[in-house]
Amino acid sequence: HRVNLEAKDTRRKLCQVLRASSADAHLSERILRFGMHLFRRKASLSLEGSVMGLLSRALACELTLSQRSRYLAEHPLFETIRDSFSDVYLKLCGAFDSHIFADADVIYREGTVADGMYITIRGNYRLATSDTLSVPIAFSDMRWLCELALYTTIIHKCDLSTTSFADAFSLRGDDFAACVDLVERVMSGRMCSVDDMLEDIPRL
Repeated sequence: HRVNLEAKDTRRKLCQVLRASSADAHLSERILRFGMHLFRRKASLSLEGSVMGLLSRALACELTLSQRSRYLAEHPLFETIRDSFSDVYLKLCGAFDSHIFADADVIYREGTVADGMYITIRGNYRLATSDTLSVPIAFSDMRWLCELALYTTIIHKCDLSTTSFADAFSLRGDDFAACVDLVERVMSGRMCSVDDMLEDIPRL
């Protein structure tokens, strides 16, 4: 009941702002639709946050892993990390940022520097280039985009935009590098352990 009252109040305030700004009917409708969509999503996230507050840090991390792993584990790179370095995979799941996009939002543009990798979660998307002979690609399935941006500087070869409300995850190259550094430290620890064991073997 409280959430419904807050939703009505949010809609009323949005309508007041739109009337004061003299926004046209089409823009007002788009803003209202997305505003209420965002309100419902944030209400859900707020509830999730209150639940997280009841958990220990370890359990909260495991819940994050449970929520996000199905989106990551299908990618060969993240599947390998999951199978070989569970602690690193747990940190990696938490490193992704979540995004809520409106209809016709531009996520990135052709010719700009990629800031990281994207995973489309839900909604409708469109890939298009400035090449007039190229046919735009519409999709609504889960896709991994710009993986190379995790390793090096790359330039986007197309625009990525939404054609509906949509959700996605992104991972910045710096955050991925921090996780990879943890892998290297884990591997160094394993190699040290092997060296120590070799030292303990009697020499013949």
